[in-house]
Amino acid sequence: MSLLLSLALLAAPAVAQPPAAQIGLDTAGACRRVTLRDPAKAGPDKAVALGCVGTDGQFRPNLFSPDGKTNAVSPGATGISRAGEYNYFSTEVLSDRVSQTVPTSGQSSKVNGINSLLNFGGPGTRGGRHAIKGTLVQLAPTEADNPDRNYVGVQGQSVSTTGDGGTPQTPRGAYFGMSSITQIRARSRNLLNATAFESNVDTEPGSTLLFRSGIQIADHVGARGSAFDAALSISGLNGRTLGAKNAVLIGSQNGGNALGPDSTVLRVTDSPVLENGFYAPDTIFTGYLLRSKFTALNDTGLSLLKPNAALELGSQETPGTPYVDLHSSGRATDYDARIIASGGTGKTGGGTVTVVAASINLPKVLLAMPLHVHPDNAAAIADGDPVGQVYRTATGVLMVRY
Repeated sequence: MSLLLSLALLAAPAVAQPPAAQIGLDTAGACRRVTLRDPAKAGPDKAVALGCVGTDGQFRPNLFSPDGKTNAVSPGATGISRAGEYNYFSTEVLSDRVSQTVPTSGQSSKVNGINSLLNFGGPGTRGGRHAIKGTLVQLAPTEADNPDRNYVGVQGQSVSTTGDGGTPQTPRGAYFGMSSITQIRARSRNLLNATAFESNVDTEPGSTLLFRSGIQIADHVGARGSAFDAALSISGLNGRTLGAKNAVLIGSQNGGNALGPDSTVLRVTDSPVLENGFYAPDTIFTGYLLRSKFTALNDTGLSLLKPNAALELGSQETPGTPYVDLHSSGRATDYDARIIASGGTGKTGGGTVTVVAASINLPKVLLAMPLHVHPDNAAAIADGDPVGQVYRTATGVLMVRY
């Protein structure tokens, strides 16, 4: 450096530096406040609380910004992670042994790993609310050798490695991967909707996919429940006897049709053999078991009201004797009268219908062919009539040879 340049630098006027920010620590308190003071500012913005230091010497950061928002932003990462999971933000409770009870009643309550409370409402409030929101957005395809292509907006897990001290006589512990509750208090009137869990799948026209479902239950069953076991369970809680009007409701209550002209209400595609279909052995249906526009099935009858309606019994592959049993005496007999089909030549109308009954009464019916006339069953036997053969007495009463 030249002498002239050195002299010029020495002679240059000094540049004023702004006052340095200062960090202060309170001297007392259960958690001593740590404050950042900016001498260049005035008013409430002069000091910003960074957090506090507890009696254990640990620093607890204050994440709240002056505008009431909490912002934690990660720029993202690249590279290879060898861990089971990679967490951008993580909170871990390594040992929880809190004895949590409600002091006024002694009843148990919950210990929360993370709690989010959003109180809202009042003058000037607008817009919907999410107490917790998780959004996962894919901006580009992943690598071709990606071994895990399951992408989840919100994941909940509940794991037990020890059980909760229960016995076969006194089981203990109920575990839920996710739980959703909507509570409507008595003063809340004229509401539009109360739903504990809503699932919306939005597939835009032009997109293509192999599998679409509103709710998917993918069980990994290694043991069944000893009292109740179900992929989908619908029940009520104690204390109230008013049940849901419909266990399952399919309709347009949200503004659009759930099903189309080519839809099926219930379909089973996997197991070729099942023990039961619809099973309600202890239930009395005061209305319909099945009801459509032309079909009605209840505890007292079956109606098939469409033109050319038909009822078919028996197999078209294996020979058999399909039958209809009729009970009229009110007694525990196998049947009071039976209609049986047998035989057949492989051509339409080639089988035999046998009516097993003490008598057949056909008032005002003209038979197309004459019947044997016998005074009684013994005479029909002596004449060689087979069992089930219908014959007529001298007074016109139809009888069945037995």
